[in-house]
Amino acid sequence: MATRTATARSLKVACPFCMAGEAITLDLNDLRACTCESCSESFSPQQAYDRAAELAAKWASVVAWIESAPVT
Repeated sequence: MATRTATARSLKVACPFCMAGEAITLDLNDLRACTCESCSESFSPQQAYDRAAELAAKWASVVAWIESAPVT
């Protein structure tokens, strides 16, 4: 009986480029290779993390500004 080797796994995260949800495929033969099924962008998990951190930092500035505003 032949066995089947997994080569890809879908991840339940948003694409750091197009923000499509649950469209990321991780190549199990090369764990540094992700592809978005929606926009076809290829990137590493570290690149996705770095891009998400940039976005979080920008939103943190907005949140801090809003929280510092006087309540009317």
